[in-house]
Amino acid sequence: AHLNADSLFAAIRKDFAKIPDHRARNASIPLDDALMSCFAMFSLKDASLLDFDKRRLDEPESLHGVFGVGVIPCDSQLRTILDEIVDQRTGRAVYGGNGND
Repeated sequence: AHLNADSLFAAIRKDFAKIPDHRARNASIPLDDALMSCFAMFSLKDASLLDFDKRRLDEPESLHGVFGVGVIPCDSQLRTILDEIVDQRTGRAVYGGNGND
């Protein structure tokens, strides 16, 4: 395997695609797009969801091309989606845990 950003992002997207999406079947934003948007926000070091939302509007091509995000959620959509990705039994995030797993 090649070690470059494209292969890393593809591997991350592949892992995100394995996370069960318990939202309605007609959800307009695929879960892996929402999660890749979060990854992009942290990778690009946006200070807040609002800063990321501005980037979404000003530079959508970088999110589509570099991170492979098809549908980019706005900040409120992203908050809603992330709030739904919690294991109700433990209250822990479904993906990632606390870094000690």
